[in-house]
Amino acid sequence: MKLFARFCFRMKVFDDGEGAYIGVEWLDVYDKNGKRTGRIAERGMLLSDGEYFLCAHILLENTDRLFLIQQRSDQKATRPGQWDLTAGAVDAGETSRDGAVREVQEEVGLILPKQALRFLFRDCWRSCFHDVYYMQMPFTLEDCTMQESEVQALRLVSEDQLMDLVSKMPHRSNYYKTRLADFLKNRSKSFFNKNER
Repeated sequence: MKLFARFCFRMKVFDDGEGAYIGVEWLDVYDKNGKRTGRIAERGMLLSDGEYFLCAHILLENTDRLFLIQQRSDQKATRPGQWDLTAGAVDAGETSRDGAVREVQEEVGLILPKQALRFLFRDCWRSCFHDVYYMQMPFTLEDCTMQESEVQALRLVSEDQLMDLVSKMPHRSNYYKTRLADFLKNRSKSFFNKNER
C-alpha cells in the first residue's frame, strides 16, 4: 500500500541571494528504523510502507521565557493560516540539525548556532519522522524576518499558551504532545531554578 506524505507539497521558493526562484525539493527516504535508505524522492511523492521522510521542529524560547510561534501562510497547500512551531522538511543530504538551522533562518530570519541546539526527541507520525529541537537565545519579534511564502505572522507566547496551542493540534501525535509537555515542565523546574541562584 502507498502512503501519501500529506505534509508535503512539491515546489519551494528558494533564494540564492541573487533572486528568488521556484524549484523541486529532494528529500532523503528513511526506513522504519530512521536510517537513510540511500534513495531520494521528490517532496510530495508517494512512499511505500515502511518508508519515511524527515522533518525538523524547533522550539525557540527567548530570554523573557516566551516561545516563538508562526502562522502558516494562507497560500500553503496544507494547514493554511494555522499556528505552529517553526518546522520543515529536511533536505536530501542534510542532518535534521542542519535542517532545523536552515528552516529557522529561511522562515523567521534568525541564525542559530548549530551546536547549541538541544535535541529533545523523535516522533513518527504518518509517513514522517519528526526530530524536535530546543534553543533558548535572546531575540525579539523585531529581530525576525518572515519568509512571506511560508509565514504570515509571528507571535511570542507563554509556556501555557504554547501548550494550549500544541494540545489542540490534530497533526501532532499524543506522544509528541506528551514529550513536549514533559520537557517544558522539567525545564522550568531544573533549568531556570538552577540558573537563577
